[in-house]
Amino acid sequence: MRATTLAICALAFTLAAACQSETGIVINTKAGANLADRISAIRYYVGKNSIGDPLYYADSEPLDDIPVDGRDLSVDPYRLLLSPGSDVGSGDEFVVAALAIGANGRAIGFGHVETPLAFMSGKVLEWDLEIGPAGGDIIVTDTGCLKFQDGSGDYVHIGIAGDSDCDGVTVDDGDCNDLNPNQSPNQVEDCQNGIDDNCNGLIDQDDTADFDEDGFASCGPDGELDCNDNNEDMFPGNPEVCDGLDNDCDGLCDDVFDVDHDGISSCGSILSDGECVGETDPDCDDNDPVRFPGNDEVCDGIDNDCSGRCDDDDELDGDGDSYTSCGSVIGECGLSDTLVDCEPDDGDIHPGAQELCDGIDNNCDGSDAESSPCFVSDAGTCVEGTRSCDGGVLTPDCLSDAAEPQPVPGEVCTAYADCAADDGIPDPFSCVLDQAADQPVDQVCEVAVVGATTCPGNRVRVVPSTGPATGDLCSYSILGGLVQQGFAVALVGPDGSGQLINACTVDLEVSALPGASQAAINIFFDSGTGTTEVIRVKLKAHRFLACGANSGLSCDTWIAPPG
Repeated sequence: MRATTLAICALAFTLAAACQSETGIVINTKAGANLADRISAIRYYVGKNSIGDPLYYADSEPLDDIPVDGRDLSVDPYRLLLSPGSDVGSGDEFVVAALAIGANGRAIGFGHVETPLAFMSGKVLEWDLEIGPAGGDIIVTDTGCLKFQDGSGDYVHIGIAGDSDCDGVTVDDGDCNDLNPNQSPNQVEDCQNGIDDNCNGLIDQDDTADFDEDGFASCGPDGELDCNDNNEDMFPGNPEVCDGLDNDCDGLCDDVFDVDHDGISSCGSILSDGECVGETDPDCDDNDPVRFPGNDEVCDGIDNDCSGRCDDDDELDGDGDSYTSCGSVIGECGLSDTLVDCEPDDGDIHPGAQELCDGIDNNCDGSDAESSPCFVSDAGTCVEGTRSCDGGVLTPDCLSDAAEPQPVPGEVCTAYADCAADDGIPDPFSCVLDQAADQPVDQVCEVAVVGATTCPGNRVRVVPSTGPATGDLCSYSILGGLVQQGFAVALVGPDGSGQLINACTVDLEVSALPGASQAAINIFFDSGTGTTEVIRVKLKAHRFLACGANSGLSCDTWIAPPG
């Protein structure tokens, strides 16, 4: 924070009375709702026009980053008072810009006052500065200089001490004129302007030496001339490589490495009008102009901003259920009609959700539930059955079509009866699921899927918290049926044999159905010797282009809850 040259007062709510009588400018810094609570600090740039070019400014004494962590800038703007000092005086023109810094220390937002400012004696003026997402046209050089495009598409430069002209070269690194962006060791010698453009101590036609010893000079007799006689990797005829340089001196930097012409090369150089004006992360797909670092993420199942994840902007999933209105899953690539979130403002309604008898299309498959799981005591044993659903209302009787109904622990029947007794619960099964959700998620397993087909190897061993069960008295049961939330599940023998419940060693077999994304499966275990517990498994469909040798059902280890 400047102590002498540019006085700054941070204002939390209103201008202090002492400040109101000063000459100054208040910058009301706001942020859009999508950024407001993600900003950890604001980095201000206040640049004085000391070079004479309307696109070049210099901030000789930059402010420290101002922490705003936990502050919602959409409703509580940060207010900054700038006062004239020896650096920026009453008659000086200056610009103000701000970078929003995220928790990871990287710039996530940017904003600037649209017009150059100047102080008015005895008055405190107010200007708004709106911070939006930081795009690829915002560049911070290695020297700390800021470049951004104005409304006309021209780059505005705000230099810093040591690189006032924002040419990327400091005085310590050989810039012979830090107030002229056209003079630095990186410049091409203009042989007729009377200036030492490339800072090698020689002017115009006197510069006939091959300073970098690459076989070409910047000036001299007719013939091919070196476009940068301070860099041995730049000369006529040199093969162009992706490195941020015009290697072959054809006036175009890294031009063959931006095939899709989106302004970002495959090595991360930022291109503008044939020049490399900065660097960022490499273009993740140089054949697709809608995919490059800094691009806005849109709902299309594509990684637009090259973050490594598709459709990962929180704004695309307003209800937080991981599904979008365009048929993608947050963080995953690809689109499917079966993945369209039919209620984007309700996190309980999405593809793969448990279908309940409540008159709502819970899983977005276009129809309501026809039946719902239920639990009833049969000759002293709690078994699973179904209740028909008619117009969003359950029929009274819990029936089982199976010759041997699936037994479950007695406490499930007790929980179901308690839920059914509550008139405010339309489907008691949802209430039982909520109670089961209190159990820890013992294992998260990824189900490998290619298209609509589950990859081979989709079985994993089920193990109680006490370790592998032994004997022949054990029984397992899956709560909620064998088709749940977009997955078909079954308990099978270790050799892949058919459904096996009354055994102490069983595997969970999983198949992903169209639209499957994630589900929580509850497996009840009864040791036969008085020990019962619930083993809760979270399944997550992971979509691949092809099944691999290690794809299928992938868990860290056996499905086993913490002991």
